Amino acid sequence: MVNGRVLRAAPRPGARLNDHWRPYGEENHLYENDGTGRFASVPAVCGSLCSEVEVSRGLAVGDVDNDGDLDALTTSGDGRAGCIATRAPATRTGSCCVRSTGREAATRWAR
Repeated sequence: MVNGRVLRAAPRPGARLNDHWRPYGEENHLYENDGTGRFASVPAVCGSLCSEVEVSRGLAVGDVDNDGDLDALTTSGDGRAGCIATRAPATRTGSCCVRSTGREAATRWAR
């Protein structure tokens, strides 16, 4: 889930945003389906996608690199865009492998 405040608040620690955007910044979130219809937050496995404070506003999912699996693109209020590209073969089991392609890269299987 991409995230960012809509009302100004005290800046989050570690926010590397300009003065205008700093009061709106928040961390993004990654949730994993536990197989019972419930989702749990898994911030430790999504690398810089979840650790950096941003003002994210959009998330689009599609096959960006034409390899048959889904990739995710994010946009931020300050104009930056990011890509979370999957790096596993497409499967028919409902699984996907997500790699955060920021400063840190992490790979995690999710169902």
